[in-house]
Amino acid sequence: MTRPRVRPLRLAALALLLALRAGAAGAQEAAADSTLPPRGRVQYPDGSVGALVPAALPFGTGEVLDYEIQYGVVSVGRARLETREVQRHRERPVLELMSRARSAQWIDTVYKVRDEISSLFDLESLHSLRFRKQLREGDYKADFDAEYLHAEGVARYADGTESELLPGSQDILSALFYVRAFALREGMVLHIPVHDGKKSYPLRVAVTGRERVETRLGSYDCLVLEPTLQSQGLFKSEGRMLIYLSDDARRLPVKLKARAPVGAFTSELVAYREGKPLPALPWASQSTGSSR
Repeated sequence: MTRPRVRPLRLAALALLLALRAGAAGAQEAAADSTLPPRGRVQYPDGSVGALVPAALPFGTGEVLDYEIQYGVVSVGRARLETREVQRHRERPVLELMSRARSAQWIDTVYKVRDEISSLFDLESLHSLRFRKQLREGDYKADFDAEYLHAEGVARYADGTESELLPGSQDILSALFYVRAFALREGMVLHIPVHDGKKSYPLRVAVTGRERVETRLGSYDCLVLEPTLQSQGLFKSEGRMLIYLSDDARRLPVKLKARAPVGAFTSELVAYREGKPLPALPWASQSTGSSR
């Protein structure tokens, strides 16, 4: 059997992690003062722009989300998202975010996937401070280790090189948790700067509608989010991704659909363990809400 060069499983696994590259509109703004509540840049349904402030984070320490990845109706792999304990990094309180993706056993002989990604998510600024990934996909191997130095405006890599870091940048894993931080409504558009692979890419996340999603864990009323790439990346203009986020206090990524030239993929939540509440955060009491 000829080993395929396409990366359909990689596509689905990285899609689950919001493998999106970004540099949001308005990225020329000055970096947010850490004494102010973190804000998400948003465009409202009427076209006006503003900033959202989270009242509280919907996830805590020890949260675990398990997903089954399907190509059509065939199960091709599993993925897990989880949060670890709060620690300190560069004198900042951070929550470690972890992700693992692996191919199904029957695929391993053809295209074995064992990916691990981690992020240190600053709980005061809601920015990524460090991003690591170890990708093992067939014959493809890649490792990446970067410190996000927001005050200096640079990302510094393990090889000693640096590149520009846009204010408020996320990595591809922290971006998903950042989106969960805000109480969104249909018609809103959230703009997020994301840095990965020594580059920044614009990301626009539009709340396009609502849908009830049936899963093994039950039914969820979900907001439908559509991330749009503005530059190179997995999907470019050749595919489409939809994220189904539960419209409740937990804002769970219940399902993700990704369509690309090689076919359609679905990642569905099959197991969930709620995390423990985070310690009191300095900005939580300053929330002004998000309704308009």
